[in-house]
Amino acid sequence: MIARILLIAALALVTLAPTAQATTLVALGDSYSSGEGAKPYYGESDRRGNRCHRSPLAWPRLLGATTTHLLACSGAETEQLYSGAPQRDERGQLAALGEVAGRTAIDVVTITIGGNDIGFARHVRDCFLLPSLCLRDQEGIDRDLAALRPDL
Repeated sequence: MIARILLIAALALVTLAPTAQATTLVALGDSYSSGEGAKPYYGESDRRGNRCHRSPLAWPRLLGATTTHLLACSGAETEQLYSGAPQRDERGQLAALGEVAGRTAIDVVTITIGGNDIGFARHVRDCFLLPSLCLRDQEGIDRDLAALRPDL
């Protein structure tokens, strides 16, 4: 959580710093960056075969990422950075990043990933429904995070 706060603060500083030219920002990752829950979604990311749910209200868009530079996909796990996933973005986010880099100079790449790998939504749900048991499985959460670390 602290790492995310620091990342957002760093991005704000980069965005607010005076520059001679515009900054090209590309966003990779999961629903934290795609804009899941911030409807409406771009049509191509909210249809059968692609449920990435990319939103014009996603925080990378608010920082200046164009629609073609918002590559994050709701539900993405670390593996989907390398290869796509059924019902999501089929090509993989790093391949898409390579395509963008072939067309334009990129100044900043952001990434939010890992929550889906460790079942973040389940942990939040459990804390909401059973607050007294919320962190009872702290050892399991720590184990999940430790297993994810090499992929990150």
